[in-house]
Amino acid sequence: MPAWTTLKELQPIIESGYKSLGYDDLGDRGYRFLSSPEQTLGADRFIMSINPAGNTPDYENDGMFTDEGTSAYVDERWMEAPMGSTPLQKQFQALFAYLGWNPIEVTQAPFSPYRHPSWSKIPSRIRRETAKFCIENIWTPYFQSHVPSEIICIGKPPAEAICSAYPHDVVSTTAIETGWNNIACRTATIYRFANDAVLIQIPHLSRFGIMTAECCESQLSKIFEPFLSPD
Repeated sequence: MPAWTTLKELQPIIESGYKSLGYDDLGDRGYRFLSSPEQTLGADRFIMSINPAGNTPDYENDGMFTDEGTSAYVDERWMEAPMGSTPLQKQFQALFAYLGWNPIEVTQAPFSPYRHPSWSKIPSRIRRETAKFCIENIWTPYFQSHVPSEIICIGKPPAEAICSAYPHDVVSTTAIETGWNNIACRTATIYRFANDAVLIQIPHLSRFGIMTAECCESQLSKIFEPFLSPD
């Protein structure tokens, strides 16, 4: 397992995976690691998505991190839309606002850095090998050096990956209703680790806009209770 502590050390690892896993033959769409600035890498607050989406490379924005003082969910133009205006960006902006988190002080990264329109539509063998590669080569070494205590996972694959790579055991889980009447989005899950860290797994915001949906409004305080300051 290669050890890394800096993005400069991580970049050749990601690039080797891009080739060995077959992403250059699977559309050659490029990769994106941090959706936040380089200096957020060791932040105590962490948001993990699944993978960067897109049907084509994003030559303007792809790479290892965003410009200083910017977040991809606030300060970038996606799909020729105005800056920060796509539905997914608006969901993340609502998430930051609800929690009172400054996006340029939060680590934001996908579980897999390799761009593809949908994680579920990656060929099963490549998806399985990608998960193994990312857990062993990216996230286990990362969590050995950085142990954030407030973690949000967008979708189930990132939560499963963190539970595999995090250096402390899960001691309890709690399911919370989201208010959305769809089995794929019906619950969020709160994981508590032995070191008192908390991971909150919520549905995929690109498909289920729970942060702005009226049906979910009353449930947000229950879902995010561990991260909310008391009144």
